[in-house]
Amino acid sequence: MDQSETGQRGSEATVHRAQVSSVQLQTYIRDAVFPASKNQLIHTAEDRCAPDSVIELLRNIPEKEYVSPPDVGKAVFPQKGTTTRSLEDRRRGIYR
Repeated sequence: MDQSETGQRGSEATVHRAQVSSVQLQTYIRDAVFPASKNQLIHTAEDRCAPDSVIELLRNIPEKEYVSPPDVGKAVFPQKGTTTRSLEDRRRGIYR
């Protein structure tokens, strides 16, 4: 995939995020058995007849095991302006 395709896909994900609320997303993945992989989430949403906008959002999340619906929501709707710190950094009082 070249850079123009990557940029286009990122733009499409932004458009889809604007069209889907967190509550709508949860509706289509609530039957998933957690922990669930990205592909399992996509299949669950397809089985629940999710619209293309929801499926596209799920296709754009990272490949990993998701432990709960809110975990998926964080991947789809990342909080802007927040800093992620590791547990070890928090224990040491290190702020980034």
